[in-house]
Amino acid sequence: MTWQLLPLIAFAPILVLAGLSDLRRMRIPNWASLAAVAIFVVGLPVIGWPEAGWRLAAAGGLFVIGLALWALRAFGAGDVKLLSALLLLVPSHHLWLFWEVFAASLAVGLILVTGLRASGALRRTGWVSMRAAGSFPMGISIAMAGTALPAWVALF
Repeated sequence: MTWQLLPLIAFAPILVLAGLSDLRRMRIPNWASLAAVAIFVVGLPVIGWPEAGWRLAAAGGLFVIGLALWALRAFGAGDVKLLSALLLLVPSHHLWLFWEVFAASLAVGLILVTGLRASGALRRTGWVSMRAAGSFPMGISIAMAGTALPAWVALF
């Protein structure tokens, strides 16, 4: 495991809370995205400016694309903010791997949410995502991808 993944590992508990919040309320709290930005800023002296520039470019590019998708109602605003902020913590040389892990996490998240909705088991809990037909709590997949990437890098 590379030392560059330590900020992402530190952010993992916040990611899990943000994913659960999205699953329960279809809302990702703003403080979760701000926490990722804070971890990035604190880590700047260690990351270094060239690497920080690549991360900022990736996060900024995703934010612009995500903003367009939000305007088309294809993404939620919290999803765009959390995913963009998360990219600040992903080392640039692991960016392609992150997108692969994120794609797999989206598939797992869709299967999980669809299965839970079909079973009806969580409908009585009051979780908004279990009743929100036609929408998907992407925060759960963002959390899976962000927490799985360091493990994936460590294993392979």
